[in-house]
Amino acid sequence: MRSLFFFFLTFSICVDAQQKYAEPLTIADPAMDGYLQKKRPAILTIKIINAPDTITKVQVKCSFVRFGSVFQSNKFYQFDKNGFLKIVLDDRLPYQQVWLDIDHYLYAGLYVNEGLIVTIDARKIKNDERFYMIDDGVEYSDVDGELNRVMNKHTIYKQDIRNGLSDQFYAVSRTRRQYGEDEFLSKFDSIYQAINAIDDEFIKYYPNFKWAIHNNLTAEYYGGLCMAYWGDKMPDSLFKKIDSFSPYFSSNNGLLFYNYFFNYLILKNDNPRVNMDEQLYSNYINYGPEQRAVLDSLKYYSQVPEAQKKEALKEINKKKQELFLGDIVKINTSNLLHLIDSLYTPPKSDILKTFLLAKGKIEFGKTYPEIIKTMQTKWCRNIASRELNESILKQKQIDGLLAKGTQIKESNSFIGKPLGSLTFNANLYRLDSVKNLDEFIVHLKSKFPNKALVIDFWATWCAPCLKELPASKKLQEANSDLPIAFIYICTNSSSNITVWKNKIADLQIPGTHIFADDKLVSELQSKFNAEKGFPAYVVIDANGKLKPKAIDWMHSLDRDKLKNAVGIYQ
Repeated sequence: MRSLFFFFLTFSICVDAQQKYAEPLTIADPAMDGYLQKKRPAILTIKIINAPDTITKVQVKCSFVRFGSVFQSNKFYQFDKNGFLKIVLDDRLPYQQVWLDIDHYLYAGLYVNEGLIVTIDARKIKNDERFYMIDDGVEYSDVDGELNRVMNKHTIYKQDIRNGLSDQFYAVSRTRRQYGEDEFLSKFDSIYQAINAIDDEFIKYYPNFKWAIHNNLTAEYYGGLCMAYWGDKMPDSLFKKIDSFSPYFSSNNGLLFYNYFFNYLILKNDNPRVNMDEQLYSNYINYGPEQRAVLDSLKYYSQVPEAQKKEALKEINKKKQELFLGDIVKINTSNLLHLIDSLYTPPKSDILKTFLLAKGKIEFGKTYPEIIKTMQTKWCRNIASRELNESILKQKQIDGLLAKGTQIKESNSFIGKPLGSLTFNANLYRLDSVKNLDEFIVHLKSKFPNKALVIDFWATWCAPCLKELPASKKLQEANSDLPIAFIYICTNSSSNITVWKNKIADLQIPGTHIFADDKLVSELQSKFNAEKGFPAYVVIDANGKLKPKAIDWMHSLDRDKLKNAVGIYQ
């Protein structure tokens, strides 16, 4: 009798799970807009049981995966004295991925759609090594609990093998042009099938979640293919498959798929060519004398033989960038909006437009209203409108702070505890906390009077950061005569001061180096409207104006581009 009862109980639980996790709407489903308008904000609750008395000092970092110009947004929280924390998610997104990082307790990737409770038993942590994804002392419960148990188990299932295959995945993607079409697709597909076979092994234990695991892998697979074909045109049969796909999750893989697909569409080699000079010239009557002179010169040299105009055009184009930057960004945005609308209708067109926010950020006042005006999908329009309002507010705050920077003497400017200088003109500071972040920004500007600032946010474990630092060094040394200060702010996340010093010494990067608390780094990036992970570059130009998107990569800069980025036009 007891066995029979247990059988029916188990059967009931399995049926309930299957019903609860029937395949949800995909992000691009036309019904998603209505669903999200009615959806209540999701709630993430974290409990530490058997917590020590010091639990209120433990830092909780949540990295929220988001649509828009910021791929991941970091926020920091504290537990109450009972080890309890409740977080109401700001974004009403389907199955939003949240990377949870609790000092000494847990690192996990969460999917929060309605409600999730994470319970951690502090007594079960062994050898001061925190839990990773899921373990005996970690429990996931509430509506989204079972999904998170399964997805975190999936993350660690044959993880080393999967990670090796994923590395091959992107290595082949980046080298597509070295192979013939059929050979490339065969290599790419063989890696995908190997990962898929591992997933299928796992799914045997959790068949109710086949939809989630396969969709997540497909997003990664198709995203990699889109990236491989940037600047080219993929075979029509392949494009049809990718074009018909839509993720379920607002996750790393889900958003990167859309990002890579968006970039494939705008970089295709058969897209209509845009004559920027003609488009600028069409607004000729509204420009001032200096701008008209540049346009007249461009028109004149367009009719001159190539050999005679090369040097002259180099100087004229520099002046064009200086005088027309806002209009150029706006025209590019308008052309891309037209391209997207010619290919798709809402909601898909509006989802893709959220990735235009990053490209138009440097001139958000001109580009964001244009993007918003074309959006019909409410949840996409809400994201763009929120970013516009936040950007306007942040710009006003920073402009006010930078204006104050000229009123403070350099000797009174505190940017961290001095740790000494190195022989290659590197000055080292440590910044663990500040009473007022606004005050730090004022001091940073006043520390370098009459100079433009190039601020590099980086991490010692960030491969792209380390790859760019030698280019930054070369740029500094080649342009040491320019009134520019290079400032490197490194997060202490997953690092320590010894590792940081060794990296600087090994690469011999001159400039001002600040080893800063991770929370301060995130807050500073947010203040500067530069929440894009690492590396991230911010410019405060020669006129004291904040330019969060003036530099994408250090290796792409030469002297002229650097001068243009920091507002030095002589």
